[in-house]
Amino acid sequence: MPLPAPPPLTILPSPVGVNHGAGLVTLAGGDLLACWYSGRSEAGPDVVILCARGAGDGERWSQPWAISRPHERAAGGPRRAKSSGNVVLARDSGGRLVMIVGEIQGRRLAGIETCRTWRCGRIDFRVSTDDGATWSAATRLDDRPGALPRGRPLRTEGQPDLVPVYQERGRAGVLRLDLAGLAPGARPRMETLPIPADRPLIQPSLTKGPQGLFAYLRDPHRRSVFVSRGTPRGWTRAEPTDLANPGSPVEAFQDGRGRIALVHNPGRTDRRTLSLAFSLDGVRFREACDLVPRDTAGDAAYPSITELGPGRWGLAFSINGKRRIAFTRFDQAYLDACAG
Repeated sequence: MPLPAPPPLTILPSPVGVNHGAGLVTLAGGDLLACWYSGRSEAGPDVVILCARGAGDGERWSQPWAISRPHERAAGGPRRAKSSGNVVLARDSGGRLVMIVGEIQGRRLAGIETCRTWRCGRIDFRVSTDDGATWSAATRLDDRPGALPRGRPLRTEGQPDLVPVYQERGRAGVLRLDLAGLAPGARPRMETLPIPADRPLIQPSLTKGPQGLFAYLRDPHRRSVFVSRGTPRGWTRAEPTDLANPGSPVEAFQDGRGRIALVHNPGRTDRRTLSLAFSLDGVRFREACDLVPRDTAGDAAYPSITELGPGRWGLAFSINGKRRIAFTRFDQAYLDACAG
C-alpha cells in the first residue's frame, strides 16, 4: 500500500531575514497562535519575538506583530538581552497562555559586547490572560549560563508541569514547576531534574508513551536520536534509539493509537527532509512518511506540534534555511496510513 502524499504547507507572513524557533498553541476559540524570533541574523541585536494568528485550522494567518523589543531586561535578570531565541507556547491549568523564550544575556566589557553565542543563553517567561493578544513583560525563569528552551511542556495528572530545557554546552534536563503559579516579576519556584548522558545531548522533547514518560534528544555529534525514560525519581541515562540524527531537534507526541510518533530529520547529513517515524516501545522506530520531501523547502527543521482537536494535529517549523515559518496539519487517518 503506497504511503499518503505529504500534507500541503502554508507559509506564514514574515519579514525578510531569519525567522526561526517557533512555538505553536491552539487558542480557546479554535484559532492558532505561532510565535518565533525574527531579525536580520540569528542571535543578532535587532531580534524580536513575532506572533501571528491562524484561522481555519491554519489555512489563513494574520500579519505578525512584535511582542518584544530588542535589548529588553527581564525582571530578575541582571543584564539586558543581547538577542532572543527559541519560543515555546503552552496553556497552564488555569487557562492562561505561557510563553517560555530563550535569550542571549548581554555582557559588555570596555563598551564591547562579549556575549555573542547561545552559550550565554538564559530562559525567560511571559504570560497572557487574553489568549495571546497581549503579554506581560519578561521574567527570568532559568538563570543558569547557557540555559535555553525548545520543547513544549508536559502535564501529568496530579503532578507539576514538566518543562524540557538544556544548556548549550550539552546538558539537558527537565524543570518541575507549576505553570499556573508563574507570576510576572516574581522568581518562580521549581526543581531541576537532569537527564544523565555519556555525551553532550540537547533540546529534549517530552511525550507520554504506552510505558511511561519519554524524553527524546538531539545529538550534536550527528549520530542518533537519544531517549531517556521518566521515573518517579528522575530520568534514566539517555540511550541511542535506532534513528539517525543530523544534529537537529525532534518533536515527539503520542498518536490516537498509543504509538509514539517522532517528527525528525532522517539521516546524519542534513535537514532537507522532515519525516515521521513510529514506535511502540519508545526505543525502536520505523521510518514512515515524509512530511516535507527532500529538497522541496530547503532545510526544514525545529518542528513544534499542537493538538487541533481529537485526532487532529498542527505542526509549525522553519524552512528555507531558517528564513520562513511553515505550517501543516494532519489527522489520525493520515498517521494510520503512514504507520501502515
